[in-house]
Amino acid sequence: LKINHGAYTGTLGSAFSDAATNASSVKYLSLANNGFTGAITATGNTSLLGVDLSNNAGITTLSLPDNNLQAVMLSGLTALDSLNLSGNKLQQTCASYDENKFISGAGGSDDVNGGCLYITGDNALTKLDISHNLFRKLGHNSTLSGMTALTHLYGHHNKFTTFSNSVNNFGNRPAVAARPSLEHLTG
Repeated sequence: LKINHGAYTGTLGSAFSDAATNASSVKYLSLANNGFTGAITATGNTSLLGVDLSNNAGITTLSLPDNNLQAVMLSGLTALDSLNLSGNKLQQTCASYDENKFISGAGGSDDVNGGCLYITGDNALTKLDISHNLFRKLGHNSTLSGMTALTHLYGHHNKFTTFSNSVNNFGNRPAVAARPSLEHLTG
């Protein structure tokens, strides 16, 4: 389901959660390029595999824990302060993504861009929770380089071989573990 390019503005709040939970046949939801603002929360939807909320600069909090998400596309979210993607099926950070592949469900497959988290652009992100996923490493400079304000990073219960190496290669900025602003790190 694709609803984008300036068609909607304002807060989504519980409307997003209700739609994501009750629309059991929707597997891929693109709400990119609108004017959504505020906090968005949706928990426990096992049919929704992918979400694209890119270019909704007013979104401040995004909480999508305990879903079945395999693809999350988040570029241009400049006000984003808190991101909770715990308990999903994300496997990697990606340098790019193909919107057509995302919308079509990768040709009918449930493998959307390989369990991809795509997040770019400078943002105000202070808290990132990617715990309880399938990550093996974090990488791709263009994907994670905008997280300069990060103070809390939760990465436990993933498939990291060495979490500290993944964290130290986190984007093209100074190593996350070495940042004086990082107050809490789990992995």
